[in-house]
Amino acid sequence: MLRAQQAQPPAGSGAHLPVPRPPLPVNTARWGAPALIKDGRVLREFLGIAAQNPKIPSEVVNAPGLPAGEAVEVAEATPGSPAKAAGMR
Repeated sequence: MLRAQQAQPPAGSGAHLPVPRPPLPVNTARWGAPALIKDGRVLREFLGIAAQNPKIPSEVVNAPGLPAGEAVEVAEATPGSPAKAAGMR
């Protein structure tokens, strides 16, 4: 079995390779920066679902109390997540 390994510079070369990181959307940075500065960490909500957006029948989408166009079908609840603990399937 082959495993991906991060390239390492030759020992003693003094070279450092950058660690690739995904880009952070600016709105996420704006939202999280104050908490990071104040508390040293950023806490985010986590529901733990995989959602899909097939054609949901209009009687479901337009049910009383649901904002228009705000429906999503839950494909699965992640094991060990708050959604799974609440009984979502």
